[in-house]
Amino acid sequence: MSDPRDMPRVTINWAQFRPRGWRGWIAAAGFLAVAIAVLALIAIIASTLLVVALIVGLGSAAAFFIGNLFRGKKREVGPYRGNWDDA
Repeated sequence: MSDPRDMPRVTINWAQFRPRGWRGWIAAAGFLAVAIAVLALIAIIASTLLVVALIVGLGSAAAFFIGNLFRGKKREVGPYRGNWDDA
């Protein structure tokens, strides 16, 4: 069974899963509508969190940039004076 064509074929009998009658079709449409509504709610929450994260990120970047503008230098860099090793 090393050849992929030797593997058993899995088939789904779609006639068994198809809704029977108008009540079944209405229930299937209802399940589909609920699934779409849940996905839309998840998308709304995700986009809201993305906008909040962007606003917080921009605010922190602006605060960091403005803070660095007015910060004094911690130390001055002097000229190189050679090594003091007496080896």
